[in-house]
Amino acid sequence: MHISFAFFSLAFYTACVRDALCSGPRLKHRPSDNDTSSKPEGVWTVLDQNAPKHKHKHVPSCILARLRVSIVIPVQHPTGEVTNKTIVVPENASVSGTCGSTQQRITLMWNNTAESGKLVKTGQLTFLFVKKNSKSPIFLSGVWASMDLFLEDGVLNLLNDGNPSQNLMLAAPDLHIWETPARFAYVCHHQSFIPLQATTLPTQLGINDSNIVMVDPVYENEAYLVFHDLAVEAFRHNRFAKHFTHLKYDCRKKWNYDYIPYLVGTALVALVVFDILVFIFRKQLGCDSILSEEDEIEGVDDDDDDDVEPLIVTEDSEIDNAGNGSPSSRRS
Repeated sequence: MHISFAFFSLAFYTACVRDALCSGPRLKHRPSDNDTSSKPEGVWTVLDQNAPKHKHKHVPSCILARLRVSIVIPVQHPTGEVTNKTIVVPENASVSGTCGSTQQRITLMWNNTAESGKLVKTGQLTFLFVKKNSKSPIFLSGVWASMDLFLEDGVLNLLNDGNPSQNLMLAAPDLHIWETPARFAYVCHHQSFIPLQATTLPTQLGINDSNIVMVDPVYENEAYLVFHDLAVEAFRHNRFAKHFTHLKYDCRKKWNYDYIPYLVGTALVALVVFDILVFIFRKQLGCDSILSEEDEIEGVDDDDDDDVEPLIVTEDSEIDNAGNGSPSSRRS
């Protein structure tokens, strides 16, 4: 019953936006977050509570993420003008997630009070990473976000709600991006974005009131998840430290050292080709003549050695030598 009412309300709200059939008041969201220029950076880890027992005092993590991320929502005003509402994911957002062998998930959650001046009352952002087997690459499979947006101040009495807000759901469920080799971390130091399909639920004056309050709609039902800097290492195995692996896969340069295998292979091929060319053109290079001259010299030396008669020592010669003695012995 509640699901049917939600779909009916959503369809009616869409018709109101398209045909301007709603006669109720039109409300606006609060301005963008006031710290959009700072682009805060947060670091989050998902701990693997089901990891095997070990002697380390800390629990290993399966996901390590460092993000500077914001959500940009184009909003259309009654005049037709479109402006961007920016939601900054705070660096102190809490984290939860799951560690599986083929799927791993990380969810960031945060909230603000009505007095904070922020656009988001409550929000959460989820990333799903997939790896088909132990050796296959890792990729981002889907992104989901859900948040309640504060409406502009001054409508408390109109909605009979101390913290008026509107629910916004964002999704990109069928992705295959950030593909990274196993045991690598995906990094990107350049601005990038992911388009998200936006769905807004209508805001009513009261629970039992059928009047729907118009809120500035999301332009073309599309929002953007903008990354100013990111580094994500998923499917970590027995990793206790809160620093990334030295194996980093850049979004533009890919692996910084992937040229080394090609360089070594090229050097080996060049060496083989050089040896083959030397062997083929050895006559032109004069290698054969040098070798033949050396062979002739060695042959001459061998012939001279053959002409020399060997010295034969007999017993008579030994006696004569002993009797005659050396010149020095005769003088003595």
